[in-house]
Order: sequence, then C-alpha cells, then structure tokens
Amino acid sequence: VTRDEDGIIRNTTPIFKYKDDYYPNLSLKVALDILKKDYVNVFGYTYFVVATGSMSGTIEVAGAKNSAVALIPAAILSSEVVEIDNVPNISDIDALEEILKFLGAKISRNEKKVIIDSSCIFNREIPEKISSKLRASYYFMSALLGRYKHVEMYFPGGCSIGARPINLHLKGFEALGAKVEEKENLFI
Repeated sequence: VTRDEDGIIRNTTPIFKYKDDYYPNLSLKVALDILKKDYVNVFGYTYFVVATGSMSGTIEVAGAKNSAVALIPAAILSSEVVEIDNVPNISDIDALEEILKFLGAKISRNEKKVIIDSSCIFNREIPEKISSKLRASYYFMSALLGRYKHVEMYFPGGCSIGARPINLHLKGFEALGAKVEEKENLFI
C-alpha cells in the first residue's frame, strides 16, 4: 500500500479480503470507502482496524524486567520485609534470587510476587559464578555499598547485545566518596 503525492491511497497488492472472502482487483480506496473504516501502516504492513461493535474489557500489563532487576537488589537497603508485585518470571529474577540467598536473605516467590526479608543478610564477596549470570548483578554493588559502605563482587555477566561497561557507575561511586579498586575481575 502506498500513498501518492496527492494523498491518494494506492493498493500495490490488488486483493482485498473481507470476512474470509477475497476480492481481487479492488482498489484499497474503494475498499475503505465501502467499509468506512480506517487502517494503519506499520513497518510496511497494512493493518485494518475494523470495529464490529463497542469494545470493553481489561488487560493485564506484564511486569517490567528492567524495573524488577533494579528493585530486587534495592530491597536489601530496607530492614523490613519488602514485597514487589508484578515481577516477570524470567531467568534474571532467578539469578537475583540466588545472589540474595547467598547473602542470607529470605526470599519467597509466587507467580508474580517476590517477598524479600533482608534483615539477616551479611556482606560477603559475591562470587564470579553467581555474578556472571546476569548483567544486572552490578545493582548489588550500589545496594551493598549503601548498606555496609563496602562491597566485593566480580564483574557482572554480559549479554548478546555486546559490551556495556559499568565505568559510569564506578565513577558515580567515586564521586560520592567511595574508593573503587579492581583486581582482575573483582571490584572492591
């Protein structure tokens, strides 16, 4: 489907489908006039919006991965039990749970809720075999630094997007007065 200089819609594929019937050689403009409906063009594909009556209902919005992977490590800043709702069930959440349990937190999960009790965690070096499972493990640097004023953990894991350095985070820690030291892949 194209639109010429005059704004006239041209059908480059002369087949029109309506209610499982095909109408070859019917121009798109004529078809739209017949239906008195609108269309949308997304990435070169034309989608017809055809309302057959009033629409109503509800949808459930999926949890945001990037929010969840930041909120879960931040929960260790609280001395109280933290509940986070609408958490997606993805491998990054599993890896964060593993780090929390390694630090001594009590964590429970159901379908979409994570409950974290970090009142009895202790600060210890997060080993490379755990921190390398996901890029977002570096959020624990901030949380542990905020709670204990000291953190030791190995460089976070990568992803298929490619290299995404955390140097800006480290510079931020230094700007706030922290001393950052790197020994091979270990940050202190």
